[in-house]
Amino acid sequence: MGFQIQRMRLNLQKQLPLKVGLVLGLVGSSAGMLLGALGRWIAFFDLFAHYRIFYLVCQTICLIPLLLIWTKRIWVLFLLPLSWGVVDLVQFHLLARPGACGPGFRVLHMNVHTSNPNKLGVIRWIQKQKPDLLNLQEIDSLWAETVRSQLPEYEPVRVQPRSDNFGIGLWVRKGSGIRVEGQDLLHWPPENPQIPIITARLNWQGVSFDVLSLHTLPPVGRFNSAFHSAQIQAAQSWLQAHGGQTLLVGDLNASRWGAQYAKLHEGTRLHSAARGFPLQNTWHGLGPIWAIPIDHILLQGSWCVAEYANGPACGSDHNPLVVYLQPI
Repeated sequence: MGFQIQRMRLNLQKQLPLKVGLVLGLVGSSAGMLLGALGRWIAFFDLFAHYRIFYLVCQTICLIPLLLIWTKRIWVLFLLPLSWGVVDLVQFHLLARPGACGPGFRVLHMNVHTSNPNKLGVIRWIQKQKPDLLNLQEIDSLWAETVRSQLPEYEPVRVQPRSDNFGIGLWVRKGSGIRVEGQDLLHWPPENPQIPIITARLNWQGVSFDVLSLHTLPPVGRFNSAFHSAQIQAAQSWLQAHGGQTLLVGDLNASRWGAQYAKLHEGTRLHSAARGFPLQNTWHGLGPIWAIPIDHILLQGSWCVAEYANGPACGSDHNPLVVYLQPI
């Protein structure tokens, strides 16, 4: 075995282009992680934080051969960001195991993509899942009419269709045991009523809880980044004011490794329903290699999570999320 490793090492050492490629891949992926960490101070860099999984895979692929063929101590330094990322994944997805839950209800969130031609495919998948609470984003008037005609078993809590990818709708399945106590349509920031946000007060078997359906602007460019940050800040303030059982669901255009996601949690009791479950990427607009988890179902208060999974895109550039919850 030792002879085979030595032989492989000698063969690889002769391939200068390979060595250069491995070094560039290792340095580039490590730099990506570092830039993502700087997003707390420079908003643009927060975009780099989304691709943490890609960086870790790239670091692993590049670092192992380099440790074998180029025995320099400097490569050991690159074990630090790799270990940091791996430990984070293990703690979040493997060690934090969910507990056993009693009876609850199922939530389905999906960014359906306004121009998605496969509307019936989305409808059929929703019918198969039978969620008790349905949250759809990027809906226009055609989407709203499709849901109304094809899903008569769902009662609208609030539906606000738009043609600009920021329409939004929340429905409750009839007979689910969820009762609507109130709802409202907000706009954050209030001086720019371009993107609607739905809030609702629901009751399930005597337990009242708030729902916030939020779709933030993609933080690309100076204006969009500032708008996105203002939405996150407003959501944080809203969560602080509604300190009880709360469900925040939506396409936040932020991953849990980013600074904006961290700001959303500051001063709140917010936690992710994804904790203890396998990683679920939701946006694949740049292809499967670059898929990132920017859709979230976040919880405030005491909840038991029995299921957290994604589903097929059905023509959208986002995968849906399905969660089974029990308020406790």
